[in-house]
Amino acid sequence: MENDIEKLKRRHAAIHDLAIKTAQEWAETTKAVGGLTIATMPREKLLKKLFRNYRLGRGLRLTRFGFDILGKKFETFTDIVDAPTLAGRARVFLDHNAKLPYYISEKKEEIEFSTFERQMAFIFRLCDRDLSIFIDQYV
Repeated sequence: MENDIEKLKRRHAAIHDLAIKTAQEWAETTKAVGGLTIATMPREKLLKKLFRNYRLGRGLRLTRFGFDILGKKFETFTDIVDAPTLAGRARVFLDHNAKLPYYISEKKEEIEFSTFERQMAFIFRLCDRDLSIFIDQYV
């Protein structure tokens, strides 16, 4: 019987594979990134360029580069939130509960929060874009 962690790793691996494929398609029209082309970049290095929290085969938080790449191909839902609402609890919640990639900008005062999950975005907006309310409702 497969445990939840193994299911999660398998789901994340499928998403990571899709992200790599999308980045490689995009790279056909570009030059090098950090001295390497995406086509020749080792898988782990490319995943770390695409996913900010990639570790041990898991992690769906995108870097700006990853968001720009995937955002060109897939529908995104973006909201601006106050920085305090994306405190540690919210980041841990997203890390454990997001089913599809998401992006959190690094601005200090207001933060761009983007997801590829229609349902998550809908519930987030119903919670008045407040992640603490959202977490309580989503769990």
